[in-house]
Amino acid sequence: MEVREDMFRYRRLPPTYTRLFLVPPIQGGALRCRLFHLHLLECGTKMRYNALSYTWGDATETTTIRLLDDKTGHEGQLEITKSLEIALQRARHPTSAMLFWADQICIDQANLEEKETQIVFMKLIYERAGSIYAWLGPAADQSDIAMSLIGTMDWAQWLLKLEAPDETEAESEPSSTHSTDRLTPNSTISIIKLMRRPWWSRTWILQEATAQLPNQTMVCCGEKEVQLSKFADFIGVIRQTLLRPELVPAEVRQLYNLSFMAKFMAFRQKRNQAPQRPLLELVENARDTNATDARDKVYSMIGFAMDVRDIPGQTLRPSYSQPALAAYVEFSLWHIERHQCLDILSHCFFRGEPFAEAPAKPGRLLTVVGAQNVLPPEGEAGSRTESSFLPTWAPDWRQKSSIQVFPKLQDLDDLSSPALFCAATNQKTIFPSLKCDYQAVRGLRAHGVRVGYLCRVENKAMPRTTGLDVEDTWQPHDREKICPLTGLSMLTVFKRTMFADVKGYFGDKGQLAWRRSHAEEDILWPPVSILQHGPQYPDFVTLKRTAIGRCPFSLKPSHSASDGNNIWGLGSGWAQAGDEVWLLSGAKVPFVLRPRHQDVQRTLGGCILDLHTGIVKAYGPDAGQVAFEIVGECFILGLMDGELLGMMGPHPHRRERPPALKDLADDFSKLVIF
Repeated sequence: MEVREDMFRYRRLPPTYTRLFLVPPIQGGALRCRLFHLHLLECGTKMRYNALSYTWGDATETTTIRLLDDKTGHEGQLEITKSLEIALQRARHPTSAMLFWADQICIDQANLEEKETQIVFMKLIYERAGSIYAWLGPAADQSDIAMSLIGTMDWAQWLLKLEAPDETEAESEPSSTHSTDRLTPNSTISIIKLMRRPWWSRTWILQEATAQLPNQTMVCCGEKEVQLSKFADFIGVIRQTLLRPELVPAEVRQLYNLSFMAKFMAFRQKRNQAPQRPLLELVENARDTNATDARDKVYSMIGFAMDVRDIPGQTLRPSYSQPALAAYVEFSLWHIERHQCLDILSHCFFRGEPFAEAPAKPGRLLTVVGAQNVLPPEGEAGSRTESSFLPTWAPDWRQKSSIQVFPKLQDLDDLSSPALFCAATNQKTIFPSLKCDYQAVRGLRAHGVRVGYLCRVENKAMPRTTGLDVEDTWQPHDREKICPLTGLSMLTVFKRTMFADVKGYFGDKGQLAWRRSHAEEDILWPPVSILQHGPQYPDFVTLKRTAIGRCPFSLKPSHSASDGNNIWGLGSGWAQAGDEVWLLSGAKVPFVLRPRHQDVQRTLGGCILDLHTGIVKAYGPDAGQVAFEIVGECFILGLMDGELLGMMGPHPHRRERPPALKDLADDFSKLVIF
């Protein structure tokens, strides 16, 4: 972009300040012909202004406005995207000037230091705004019809009419007409197109559109505007039809594929109930949103996080001077140090190839329950080509869905609830201050104990099922035999393994929580209570759409073990024969790791960070040393509550090992994960 002499030059912002600009009224003429006055505002000060939420649009389609700094008198031109210009034209008042905040104008986009500082204040800026204007774009695809329907229909009445049409008609007055009759197939398609506009899937919407009460946020499209509360009513009603899709027209069912609706509603509800939540949970919730800058998948959530504080050596701040992949590595190491655990590894999964290829390969299985293909085609963002420089121990937050074997923290209704599993965390794990160059670190040296290797991975795909018919779909081998690890029947072990021994249930407040099964008759997932109360559960769609790529496998504790000592497990859909199961010190669950030998490691380069000493060394493989890649988390009944730790070491209360684990090491050994 050519730098012009009359371009506007920002003066340095004082700490804790932001900028506002005055938008001239419509009667004054076109925006590009008017002067925008720029003011300073201390973040947190009560002043009535409007915050704009919009998509930047095509960065090559730009226009210019004239800015005047009221304090210095400096005037000049500023280049903004055409999308912002149209949004401001739509939002301004006919006769009065209005104060606005919009990132392109209020933040010096060429100043990385200022941008990093302002990102931290974004949450406060939107919360203190008098109102928020959400700009979807110009009118198109019958958007006026869609906006009118969203804003005027009685969606609660529409749902009642679907569930009990005869009763609804009997109770209504003979002369009354239902607005629900206007929801024709064509108008429904117009709503679907409106809800597929880019604004709804933006990462920043989780911060911007949930900052105010829904009736204080206006959604604007073309010449129409509707309170966000009306959209919330519509989304809430649509989600209540998930368990009875036969009630709604086929066109409406297309909305079930818009997973951002679930994320938006869940985030809005949690923000009202518990404004401060852990950063890892927030970032995971934003997985299937879109961000122009991939770093914002993490940075946009920092303002909401309860665990990001100015603790010496444990502060995470936005840094736009480093690549996105380095930002993801920094976040992973920050979380390990801040929480003294390896929970973030449960959000990692093997990125070897797109999911579409996995089922056709021998020895591999992809099982996705309630979700579609979650990785993009080869060569696009998130593929092996794009993410080859991101280690497997750092989650790639550009991936739109995660592969999870177990419910995560965001699925719990109470952050004080105990962890579901503590496979290797019932002794204190200390990770020292991890000071390093995030762009240079490629490997982690962790402590772990090898449980065994996968000798067989089931190739039979698990159907999309509620879980109630699992016995009709899967039949374990030797169901009457006794499990060599737990002493339970193989049938019982198989049942509890297939659902990771976890059950969802509804508490007194109607929120879904999770607990361990511990009983054969208690393993159904989802339980009958979900089927009975699902329509009243606001986050049910999140439960249904969680991508759980998982497959059963058979584990040999040692190469010398006989077939009779094999152990059932449940792991990532990427698992294959020859992978190994390890318990890592500081991890709540076991992990499936894939061995990578020297010739592969040598091509990776980079440095190794020892988690337990904090020392970074250049990688120099020892003779015969094997490093690993993370394939994903796994479940093995009998090893999820620290039982393995009780069988190791010389302590006097050491538990006797079952024969299947007789070759287990007595102590943790060091391993390198790339």
